[in-house]
Amino acid sequence: MAKFARDSEKISRNYDISLKERNELIKLAERHLGYDSLLIWNANINGIIIQLRTDDSQLEDFWRENWFPAPLDHNLRPHGVIYALSDISGTKPGIHYHSETRTGVILNPDSYERVRSLALGIVMDTVEEQKEIHFLRGSLVDVNGEGIVIAGGSNSGRSTHTFLLLQLERARIHSCDWIYIEHLGGEKGRLSTSVSERKFYLKTEISKVNPRLKELFKKCKGDNSFFILDPWWIGGEEKFVDTTRIKLIFFLQPDPADETLAKRLNPDEALSLFINSPQPFFNPHLLVFSEERKELQSAFFQELLQFAACYKINTAKPLFDVQNRIREIVLSREYIADLKRPKEERISVTELLPSLKMEEIKEEIKRLADQPNV
Repeated sequence: MAKFARDSEKISRNYDISLKERNELIKLAERHLGYDSLLIWNANINGIIIQLRTDDSQLEDFWRENWFPAPLDHNLRPHGVIYALSDISGTKPGIHYHSETRTGVILNPDSYERVRSLALGIVMDTVEEQKEIHFLRGSLVDVNGEGIVIAGGSNSGRSTHTFLLLQLERARIHSCDWIYIEHLGGEKGRLSTSVSERKFYLKTEISKVNPRLKELFKKCKGDNSFFILDPWWIGGEEKFVDTTRIKLIFFLQPDPADETLAKRLNPDEALSLFINSPQPFFNPHLLVFSEERKELQSAFFQELLQFAACYKINTAKPLFDVQNRIREIVLSREYIADLKRPKEERISVTELLPSLKMEEIKEEIKRLADQPNV
């Protein structure tokens, strides 16, 4: 298994560079990427073409493995371009992005994850204002024909519980970390999902979840902390599906102070959880986030929550207690029942009458009757 020679460093980020800064970085890139070391590959990420230009053969190899290919044609203009420049002496690692031209430059990347994350951010920046196309950060597993989303921030146990849930007999994985959702319209409105990544980019520790992953890990490409897995290898069509409809969302949040393991959320509570997460909408790949973008995202999630039930899961509890509760909710299909709301307090007429001032009511009715327009 290949490894990056560089140690992981704290990397600077500037997602709002000027056009002048962008042009200066492009000049640096073109000087560094000689004709005899330049590697170019176009990726098709749900119809958005992102081009990688690099001198790092391992980055290019992972890029090819990760995404579906797009034609490399001089007449085909990519929607976005990433320059990934390795081993530039005297230059600190950094990620720079210019939104108007959809241009990203990574100097001395310490892992492929930097390149992948930037690509996803550019895709979101490109399509976010198109109301029919959206992305959800999370994993998606189809169980008996219904899509189960597992969302949460970093270190919430999202990938672990995804692959544990996949052990169910009729469970098939759709996506891991990144879900493409398209609004199909229609009288009732429909949301359809498609895969974005040809192969998953997973943390190495996930290989320990079950013996099958441990065996597959041995023949996968990887770096210091991640490996690339073809989902078809897990079990063919019995364990992989390329489209499904989302019916249930689990939010994984560790909270040692909370005794509750699982709580059903109403749509307002779920939307608040999305908006107020430490990373907006649990998405670390966002490059541009303004009030306008926030409103667009919120409108999408409001619509999504009309179709899907939501639960908050406390992953501070023991691992298998959490997984057993997730499976119980999924297999019992308790989530299809309407959410129980607090009963409204009813007041009987006999209780209400003593509080009414009948004489005042009669006087008001008499006054209204004397009005010319009554």
